[in-house]
Amino acid sequence: MPSEIIAAIIAAIAIIVAAFITKNKSWNSNKQFKISNGITIKKSANFVGEINELFYKAQQEIIIIGGAMLRMTASDSILNNISKNKNVKVRLLALNIEKEEILIAYNKLTNKHEGGTVNLNHLKRFKSNSNIEIRTYEILPTAYFIAIDINTPNGFIKAAHIFSGGSDIDYPNIEISRSNEEWYEIYRHQIENLWGEGTLWEPD
Repeated sequence: MPSEIIAAIIAAIAIIVAAFITKNKSWNSNKQFKISNGITIKKSANFVGEINELFYKAQQEIIIIGGAMLRMTASDSILNNISKNKNVKVRLLALNIEKEEILIAYNKLTNKHEGGTVNLNHLKRFKSNSNIEIRTYEILPTAYFIAIDINTPNGFIKAAHIFSGGSDIDYPNIEISRSNEEWYEIYRHQIENLWGEGTLWEPD
């Protein structure tokens, strides 16, 4: 399936999610909704804790696609340990905020300033780990993605769709397992397409 079509489907899903949340006025961080077999919408009350728990479940691979990846600094030791001790491959795809025009557009999109961050130097702590590959991309994200063992029968994907001007705390999370193969494949292809178009990050 062409990447343009996949991206359009992902965007349509984001609209559906937004409509779902608007309809469910009781939406808060203590609730989750199973909208179909293998698909759950939830709000993360403890994002870092949840993703760290997810990382520990990985047997072969972890993929993270985000913005400036500042939150990953809270998980760097966990990622390094898992990748070394369990020989789990880690793919990190970060937005290239080192380009000023991308940083400005991203800050406007997410209504924040990344704490004054203008580079990706905080990712250097991963460069000595041969099991971790870092790439960058230069298109504004429509969602953040975290996936484990994505190309195995036990694959699991967590996507946080971005709504312009909103706080990332409020982004709804969609969790997708192989139980819903159709939706899973849409997200899996989007993740692999983004990764394939990324550029290897070589810090100064």
